[in-house]
Amino acid sequence: GTAGTSDITVTFTNSYNVEVLSVDPETDLGVSGTKSMTGRDFKTGDTFTFRISAETAGAPLPGNTDVTINPSSGTEKAFAFVDDITFTKPGQYSYLIQEINPNAETGGSGLAGVSYDGTQYRLIVDVADNGDGTLAQTHELFKGERGAAGITWTHVDDGAIAFENVYHAESVQISFRSQKNLTGKTLEDNSYTFVLSAGGSRIAGSDAEFAEDPDQPMPDSGNAEISNIGKSVAFDNITFTQADIGKEYQYFVREKQPTEDGTYE
Repeated sequence: GTAGTSDITVTFTNSYNVEVLSVDPETDLGVSGTKSMTGRDFKTGDTFTFRISAETAGAPLPGNTDVTINPSSGTEKAFAFVDDITFTKPGQYSYLIQEINPNAETGGSGLAGVSYDGTQYRLIVDVADNGDGTLAQTHELFKGERGAAGITWTHVDDGAIAFENVYHAESVQISFRSQKNLTGKTLEDNSYTFVLSAGGSRIAGSDAEFAEDPDQPMPDSGNAEISNIGKSVAFDNITFTQADIGKEYQYFVREKQPTEDGTYE
């Protein structure tokens, strides 16, 4: 017999994967800072909570997105987010860091006479593929300053987040917050406008109808129209004083429509 030969095709397939990148928000991203109080010292029972939330859909978050401190003396206390954030792929990720106002979150459970800080901070994290199976990150931190034309974002150093509470013996401030969701396109800053309007007052605890009240408190800035910052919608502080004790107020928040039929271009 004879021995024959035939072509044999061998296929080699390579796959490329990257290791996940776990970062410490405090040491690697600079998400830390101070809480301060003016008007009085901290005392036993004081509690303050700070939250990091994702502006970018699907952005990874730490295991605990809220950090709570309980200072009992002095006028300044450090805080930091400590649970790792784990990135699995390259991309740009945007986050907001802010103090939680319990008067808005849970209907008036804040510290008596204490105004809560409505300042927002934005963290931008850029994750890149090093090409060797590893990921690396660079980041920037910005502070939001609200003005007549909306929020202006100013770069700040790592660890420079600062929230200040002010104690007023006869007043308390709250700010209304909500969230704007958009599907189908990117949600840009200052692209949607929201209006806060007075809904009247009634005696606290009563079942009476709310009636128009010319003395109903409104935002201190006089600005009842604000624009979104990412998903966040945060109105300026409203101050309540002793004159408001015994009253229950109603407020309405609506999105301002740009056309008569409510459509957007």
